[in-house]
Amino acid sequence: MKELISYQWKTVCRLSDQGMRQYQIAKVLELSESRVSQILKNYHLSGEIPVYDGGNRGATPRLSKENKLDLGEKLKKGAEYYGFKGDIWTLIRVQAVIEKEFGVKYGTSQISNILKEIGWSWQKPKKRLPSGFRKSREVA
Repeated sequence: MKELISYQWKTVCRLSDQGMRQYQIAKVLELSESRVSQILKNYHLSGEIPVYDGGNRGATPRLSKENKLDLGEKLKKGAEYYGFKGDIWTLIRVQAVIEKEFGVKYGTSQISNILKEIGWSWQKPKKRLPSGFRKSREVA
């Protein structure tokens, strides 16, 4: 993919240098006219053919890899260690631990992704009848 983009950029610049108009370049290379315009703008400002830099890599993570590994160790201590009733981790509880330990606030959907990254999985709780219903079923 990187090679294809670099080739397109070089071709756009070469065709422009040969006198071809932007709309013609866009049609020949099957690119949008605005994309051709962006490439040529960078080319004319720098005087060099633009080099593909890998594109947007997204936002910088708020928790480093080391922090995420450390989170896994902290979670192994159990939910009760952090003052929760019952030793079951929920996304809300993990969210609270991350905020307390690392000073970073994430939404629960991102917490789920972080847990996957560090090798934690979730289990669907078994559906249980309330104890009164269980006793009545055992008698019948």
